[in-house]
Amino acid sequence: MATLAAPYGRDFAPISRSPPELLIEIFSYNASVIPDFDTKQLWTALDRLANVGLLTLSQVCSRWHSLVLDTPALWSSLHLNGVLWRTRRSLLKTIPLLSAALERSKNAPLSVKIVETHSGRGTMTTHHSVFQLLAQHSRRWRTADFFFAESPLDMDLSCLKGKLPLLQSLVFINGTMSPCPHTVDFFVGAPLLKSLTFFMGAFDATFVPVPQLTYLACCAMTATDTTSIFSLASKLPRDAWLYLALGYGPNTWPAYTTQSTPLYRLAISRLKIYQDPHMQKASLPLAQIFESITLPSLKKLELTYNRPLFLQWPHEQFHQLCERSAFPQCLRVLCIGNLHIPERELIQVLSALHALEHLEISYKRANGQFKFSNTYSSDRLITDNVLRALTSPAPRPIPRLRHFACDSFWLQCSCDAFVDFVRSRLEESAPSVFRIQVWSSPDGDEGLSCAVPFHSRLQEMAADSNGVLLYSLTRVVPDAL
Repeated sequence: MATLAAPYGRDFAPISRSPPELLIEIFSYNASVIPDFDTKQLWTALDRLANVGLLTLSQVCSRWHSLVLDTPALWSSLHLNGVLWRTRRSLLKTIPLLSAALERSKNAPLSVKIVETHSGRGTMTTHHSVFQLLAQHSRRWRTADFFFAESPLDMDLSCLKGKLPLLQSLVFINGTMSPCPHTVDFFVGAPLLKSLTFFMGAFDATFVPVPQLTYLACCAMTATDTTSIFSLASKLPRDAWLYLALGYGPNTWPAYTTQSTPLYRLAISRLKIYQDPHMQKASLPLAQIFESITLPSLKKLELTYNRPLFLQWPHEQFHQLCERSAFPQCLRVLCIGNLHIPERELIQVLSALHALEHLEISYKRANGQFKFSNTYSSDRLITDNVLRALTSPAPRPIPRLRHFACDSFWLQCSCDAFVDFVRSRLEESAPSVFRIQVWSSPDGDEGLSCAVPFHSRLQEMAADSNGVLLYSLTRVVPDAL
């Protein structure tokens, strides 16, 4: 048998009989497998641009060679790091590789990404031939991401105007916050654009085609930026998403006043506010934001800070926002990250959200962080009093709650109080499923005096619930600072 099969060689191998569609799907996982953070070195950036993983597969046999080189979609993701044009020598290596990738991608829609983190010589300002080469194929751009963390943005983007018929997503981050020296109106001629991420001040926002967007993400560096973003967002269509990042620095915090502010009506369905606080006034912008908007169609609200804050919660402003926006009838999901709300005020907030189905209270763990467990042990969000209030039968707060997720950092409660809360929810949600997620440090649960019985009792309740209660415990590895 071996003698008869010898002339056919690898043709009898199962992989040789696999349909080309399956092989191409497998090959796609080997295309540009080098992560972005590994492309700061020239050789790794060149390997990614050359698609070394695909070229290696193409050497296996003639069939694979044809599939790799004749499948344009495998060459359609172009992720470029500034190290590729930092010197004339690197640029001379980059241009041929980029040209080859563009040629092999043929007419396939392109995913373009440019990351420039260098602030010295040899930026895109001096070596702009890479961008010019990409711009020649702008009619095929489906997504475009531009990240200029430290270098000034000095690209003439006017050449893109009217030449972006396929563009659906654009990320435009200028870390220096210096405005683009050229008129940026290349949005004209991008009829399919649905997702836009940018820093306010990077270009004239009057050119942004807001009414056609379904996702808008902006970073505000001043109070004026925040107002401009709300003015833009007021033109978003119904059910759009707004992501607002607050990057206020120590010298740009606005002084809080009780004067009336413009009120913007946003028809969005999801709002996420993220802030990296620098000062103890970090809660003030949140109060001003609550006073500036009304959200009649909001279904999901996320309030997230980069690290835990134990500041004054703008309760009065949030309560007024709830009343203006009809949160009791429309808000379905509330996510709080690293933000402390006093016990009494948290109970009032939750009691007002009658339609809430998903409550998430998260915490970002990081190596080398301060230990908050002793200093702020009385400032945990989920206490016995909060749980008893949520367990109260008449009337029961958030009666539609089906999903409760919380980091154990915010738990300062007894096992019995939490179990009673879960039982009350099982009675309320039956026959629907009630899900509990708990995130915990590998070192244990600081706020739980009975961590082991706590988790074991919930696991037993889930096992005896016939699938009505779903409980999961995840040990979270701290992020490196």
